[in-house]
Amino acid sequence: MSGLNRLVGTLVSRLDRRRETLVITSDHGNLEDLSVRHHTANRVPLIAWGKDGDRLRKRIEGIEDVTPEIAGIFARS
Repeated sequence: MSGLNRLVGTLVSRLDRRRETLVITSDHGNLEDLSVRHHTANRVPLIAWGKDGDRLRKRIEGIEDVTPEIAGIFARS
């Protein structure tokens, strides 16, 4: 198991899904081809678990949506 898999597994296992939200994303979309040295317009991954995970997965369509949606969650708290 890779270090990244272990990290994500540990975070998810410790998450209180009724009270907490875990968001994992990237700032650009060239992970699929690491030979590209610049940011691409490719889609970026978004993984969201927990309390607001469903909402985030439904409302975030691009990287530009991540900050406003997370800010909206804090505003409701």
